[in-house]
Amino acid sequence: MAITFHPNGKIDGINNGNFNNSLSSGHVIQVVTAVKDDASTYGGSSYADISGLSATISGVRAGSKIRVDLNIHVGYNCNGQNFLFKLFRDSTFLPHSSGASETFFATEYAAGTNYNDMMYNLSFTHFDTHGQSAGTNIVYKIQGNSNSGGCTTYVNRLPASSTVRAQSILTLTEITV
Repeated sequence: MAITFHPNGKIDGINNGNFNNSLSSGHVIQVVTAVKDDASTYGGSSYADISGLSATISGVRAGSKIRVDLNIHVGYNCNGQNFLFKLFRDSTFLPHSSGASETFFATEYAAGTNYNDMMYNLSFTHFDTHGQSAGTNIVYKIQGNSNSGGCTTYVNRLPASSTVRAQSILTLTEITV
């Protein structure tokens, strides 16, 4: 039987049922990436899904961990802004610590009216012990909140210009434990 290496890291054609179980701790099993190339906005004081920042990691190994890396570009249209983000595994919210109301958090402040000309590149990492059985598919998604009723958060673009763009990326890496 031929061995096939897929771009997503999957290998077909190995007849050794113990192959995955023989990997020592810390090895990467698979990597999945969601790339958001378009621009979007969200506002208000409640959380909303950020379109394009959702990814499914397929056929996880029991006992593995998922490293979630978020690199997001955001701007805002008011003076002083909190960028609040929630990470979900399927429908389960994953706080950064017990009792926390968000997974990732950043505060930015621009004096005067300069905020319309700024875009921030924010990067966050979260390790998830998923607890799912072998072969389960898991969906991870990001929600955002402006934390201000009158403010709008712009993803992948400047508030003052719809032509200045960026790219945001959600990367899921399954790791043996």
